[in-house]
Amino acid sequence: WCAAYSPATLPGTPTASAEVYDAVAKAWSGAGSMTTARGNQRVWALGGGRFLFGWEEGGQVWVRLGTRERLGAPVRLSTAGAAQITLAAGGTPLSIVAAWSERNGARDSTRFADLRVDAPSLKLIAATPHWVAPSPADQLYPALAVANGRATLAWEDRAEGHTVLMVTSRETGKAWSPPRVLNAQLSRRSDTFGRGTGVARPVLTTVMNRTVAAAWLDKRHFESGYDVYAAITDPRTQYF
Repeated sequence: WCAAYSPATLPGTPTASAEVYDAVAKAWSGAGSMTTARGNQRVWALGGGRFLFGWEEGGQVWVRLGTRERLGAPVRLSTAGAAQITLAAGGTPLSIVAAWSERNGARDSTRFADLRVDAPSLKLIAATPHWVAPSPADQLYPALAVANGRATLAWEDRAEGHTVLMVTSRETGKAWSPPRVLNAQLSRRSDTFGRGTGVARPVLTTVMNRTVAAAWLDKRHFESGYDVYAAITDPRTQYF
């Protein structure tokens, strides 16, 4: 197994840093630090002893490949201030994708890139990143999954004046489907507690490489705080 972690901790905060360090040292067999990053980090097992790493560093998002023995060269994906990178891979042939939130004028928008591997050199090659569906307001905390030959992408969208979860999908190399609202939109019940129900932090995962499951925090019953809600795609339509 392999883990990505940040060694930075807040003074006085209880951590399991010693245990994490020991496990990572064993997994990498002295390969050394992956990066000096202190921000959000992600790792995805690609099979064949290869791992895809993504992280934030210097206000940018980066990716690189690694094995137990060595690391490939880092690749910067973003061109402006960026954060919240997410990774996914799956299918045959293997589809590898990344998404993140990047500054786009006066707002943060969701950006996406297809990735491919030059196996002998562990070189990671990124297609030109593109904006998925820019909106007039911020798009944050993207989540990715790859199933049944499609990449599915969800994110927090603030275009309605409150947070709505949007989702879209596409086959490799094709156009994205029109974004759809993921969370149920209830009628407004209060003039005091905001414009919408309040949702946050979508997470996506695949189920048997056929469907995609989503989970998120949902405050539609605002009197009792956030609850965890979930949805799953119909394998016939790929819609939630």
